[in-house]
Amino acid sequence: MSLTLTGTFDGAVIHLDSPVDLDPNTKVRITVELVDTPARGRRFLETALQNQVTGPADWATNMERYLHGPLAGDE
Repeated sequence: MSLTLTGTFDGAVIHLDSPVDLDPNTKVRITVELVDTPARGRRFLETALQNQVTGPADWATNMERYLHGPLAGDE
């Protein structure tokens, strides 16, 4: 019997995307094939560009203020 499964590796364990109908303690052979996925940073940038995310010109400089409000010492 042969199955093709997909999952995600969290750095320690592979979590399967769906349950597998196998009896407990069944011996299996696993071959890992990497699925072509973009790097996390690139995926974010592509999404941001597709959604035309906009913000103030000083967003990067004052990100903490926009996220949390005035900082100590702000007037």
